[in-house]
Amino acid sequence: HIGFDNEKNLYTLHGKCDFCFEYVTDIYKNEFKINYAPINKNNTFGNLPPVGWMSWYAVKFDASEKTVTDNAVFQSEHLRDFGANTVWVDWEWYHKGFDEESVRDDGVDTFNIDKTKYPNGLKVVSDKIRELGFIPSLWIGFTNETFENDYIKEHPEVLLAVEQSWVGTYFYDITHPTYLNDYLPKALSQVDKWGYEAVKFDTLPICMERTEAYHERLYDKSVTTHKAYRNMIARTREILGKDRYMLSCAGDKKSDVLWAADIFDAARIGLDIFKWQEFIDNCVYRTMEFYPVHNIMMYNDPDNVVIRDEFNTMDQAVSRATFVALLGMPITFGDNLPDLQEERVEILKRIIPALDIKPKDIEAKVIKEDILVTNLNINKDWENYNVVSVFNTTEDNKKYYLDFGNTCELSDEEYHIYDFWHGEYLGMYKEGIHLNLKPCETRLLSVRKAVSTPQVVSTSRHITQGALEIEKLEFANKTLSMECNLVANDLYRVSLYVPDGYAIADAGKFEVVSFQNNVAVLEFVPTKTDKYSFKIEF
Repeated sequence: HIGFDNEKNLYTLHGKCDFCFEYVTDIYKNEFKINYAPINKNNTFGNLPPVGWMSWYAVKFDASEKTVTDNAVFQSEHLRDFGANTVWVDWEWYHKGFDEESVRDDGVDTFNIDKTKYPNGLKVVSDKIRELGFIPSLWIGFTNETFENDYIKEHPEVLLAVEQSWVGTYFYDITHPTYLNDYLPKALSQVDKWGYEAVKFDTLPICMERTEAYHERLYDKSVTTHKAYRNMIARTREILGKDRYMLSCAGDKKSDVLWAADIFDAARIGLDIFKWQEFIDNCVYRTMEFYPVHNIMMYNDPDNVVIRDEFNTMDQAVSRATFVALLGMPITFGDNLPDLQEERVEILKRIIPALDIKPKDIEAKVIKEDILVTNLNINKDWENYNVVSVFNTTEDNKKYYLDFGNTCELSDEEYHIYDFWHGEYLGMYKEGIHLNLKPCETRLLSVRKAVSTPQVVSTSRHITQGALEIEKLEFANKTLSMECNLVANDLYRVSLYVPDGYAIADAGKFEVVSFQNNVAVLEFVPTKTDKYSFKIEF
């Protein structure tokens, strides 16, 4: 079998067998039939996926300068130090509703924002977002207009079709030189003018539908719809710059997700996910289909993490958040943050920042009766361990046996099992563990190989239970040393297994709040967001 050798920092083969390697090139191009380019880690958000609030799911068409600012302020006060780094201003600056409501007669278009919602302009909003410590990000939909505006009247040649839809009525010919070389530069120049550093490009699937339906009207009929689309996105990339984060708001049809995966930094992979079944269909199963390209070519964007009680029980809220975070996808808050109950804000704190997780780190399986098991392999200088999510996607009670060997691919050893969301040490197990799952519940387990000395079995900062915040962890000379990056005033809890023959002599900065079944629970409240060093003597 193949396994990770932490000392050599590479994957190695173990066992006795005859084997050979076959080296194959251009897999994406030849077998997946898509254009390949490696993901750009020099984009707006750097090495990790973006994390932050977005207006659409939270307040829909009630978004305004005030609602955006209120949520940005809340995010700054409660979530910034945990890893939130952006605020997305969605489509309400332009649109006011669906279908017949999408038609405007008030002068609001690509070049004129809705002054009733943003009376001081989008630049004032972006300045406030940046002042609060976040990257301003903006929705754009520059393939159509809601009415026959001045630009269309001055350039009638760019008009492809007039057909009412949820995005508007007037559709541009994306192959026309005037559109590509005049309209697009003018429209996209506003992104900089208004002060936004990342964009979410919407209206793309319906633009492709209109381009296909009215192909004979195109300025350049010789290109396929696919080619016309790619040319338009490539031109957008050229104008916005190679390192500006560009999110494709696709997902209507499965094919459009990957049409320009080599140009975008991320792509939404499904339709709206307000309701639970929408989340299962358009997020969970779509994620599993597209995960092979996640963090390789682009980020799978699962759409917003919606956790308010209008759409979720507490177990459903936890399951949504865990699913997105454990797979290392962008995390977008889809609730009006000031209205969220404290215990639900706590969920968000435990899943951010998004981590740099790739398909090689994950083993995900759909087990019989709709139980999804996700096995994340954590490889650190100080420890190799697993974080395993057992997710009951149904609204029925389920029983499940987690087999360490077959399901988690673990060797025949004894393992400490800790349930993160229940805050409970479950014990030491060798072959597997029986779990009772409530409807829509996720059991998130830390699985650590037992050793003969005191060891950490869980921490409270993040669902990965140590992988995020711990920089150093070492046991030597009867002393456990830790270096951890912590958030101001966020109670830090460490669950420590103390085997027979050892006792805590001095907990240092920690307070020992309980000791049961050989597990000591230690707590510490940091006074500022910083790195802290700890020593626990035995």
